[in-house]
Amino acid sequence: MSVSTEKENTYDPTEAIPPGLAAGVLVGIWFAANIDGRADCMRRFDLQPHAAICLLIMTTETVTSGDGIAQKLSLFGYRYFSRREALIVAEEGLYSLKENGYIRLDARGKRELKENDHHTWGLGDIQWLLTAKGAKTIVASYCACKGLDSSHQAQAVKDILAANKKAVADFRMKQKES
Repeated sequence: MSVSTEKENTYDPTEAIPPGLAAGVLVGIWFAANIDGRADCMRRFDLQPHAAICLLIMTTETVTSGDGIAQKLSLFGYRYFSRREALIVAEEGLYSLKENGYIRLDARGKRELKENDHHTWGLGDIQWLLTAKGAKTIVASYCACKGLDSSHQAQAVKDILAANKKAVADFRMKQKES
């Protein structure tokens, strides 16, 4: 991934990865590689690549649903993933994260999952909550991608969890209003 400044559109290898996900981050995680020599942004996960991608999207983009993750995947990186591939990666990633305790469902989410159509790919708008284990696993990559110093990791975990809970509550409030 080459990072270029907006002013001159020139390559600057010392420039930090901008907030949010970039195509190079996704590709680096997918192939479990360092991102342009930025070892601090990518560490070896005990997660499968699709689960790590889902977790990073959930934290950096404050996305809480399978459809939201699939949308981000199909938009990032000039469509590395087709819409169907993105739905498959999101569903497999979310199930992997759930099985390993990185995310969870509240009572409403469990009910929605039971009612979900399991004959098609994708988990729709079922809202997933991050666990502390999930936030602690991804915090090093989150801090590096957001340009934060590693000394802010403890506060970043709290911020990640609070932002996730707020995003779920906001989504449900909007859903209730409509």
